Amino acid sequence: MRKISIYIKLGIAFVVFLLLAFLIKRNDTSEFVKIILSASSFLFGIIIAFSIANRHARLNAIKESFKKQDAALLSLYFLSKTFGKAIIAKTKNKIDRLLISQLDYKLTDISMSAPQKLKELYLFLEKIVPKTEVQREVKEKILDLLEELEEMEKEIDYEIKNRIETYEWVSVYILGGIVLLCLFWINTGTITSVFLVAFLSSALALLLFVLQELENLTWQEESWALRTAIKLFMELDLIPYLPEQILIEQRINLKKFAELKELTRMRIGKFPYPYPNLRGKTVKIVKL
Repeated sequence: MRKISIYIKLGIAFVVFLLLAFLIKRNDTSEFVKIILSASSFLFGIIIAFSIANRHARLNAIKESFKKQDAALLSLYFLSKTFGKAIIAKTKNKIDRLLISQLDYKLTDISMSAPQKLKELYLFLEKIVPKTEVQREVKEKILDLLEELEEMEKEIDYEIKNRIETYEWVSVYILGGIVLLCLFWINTGTITSVFLVAFLSSALALLLFVLQELENLTWQEESWALRTAIKLFMELDLIPYLPEQILIEQRINLKKFAELKELTRMRIGKFPYPYPNLRGKTVKIVKL
């Protein structure tokens, strides 16, 4: 099923609110309704603004950690070249498995994928026996990078688990509902009133849509997560990989980005069972 764009959600919300505004005409402008509308709007605005700012900060922290992780993995790949072709091939394979595992699971389930694959990479590189002084120095740099990767993984996991509490969602939705109710309650039924109520209601819904996407880490996912992952595969001289579900949901448009013009092949992971059961996975290489 294709992921529904936030713009489509907004369009549907506007049509629904417009129809409701035409049908519901209470025309009650009593002082009590005005006070309730003012108070609920004020509280809703404060809570939604704080929540969106908090979720943006969380997302930015996760993005920054992933940037550092990508740089560290790329450095490990280049440093491994000091130890010969066999080590290079195995290092690249371990990094490939780590990146694929992160893509197979949802970002919110990263704890199910990253730790084990990172441990495999760590144990492999730790066992490398340097034979020269240069290799000993490189081994020390590799161990430092591995420690940084472990710290990044913990930071990402912490931020992902830092979710909005249930009572916060309840507060937002109750206040939003009261604001909507008051807007329709004071609707006079004129064309101006109907469209104003529909626009204001849609704006409120848009804020909730944005907060939901920020909370689920799907806000602008294509640019900061999926495209970045593809570019990293290419920098590691690997055929980029994506789970089939990402393409089915159209969460990325591979032809949209000019910098990916060298992308000619893609590995697609297919899963016979519903997520998160990854048993029976097959990988097929397709030409783009």
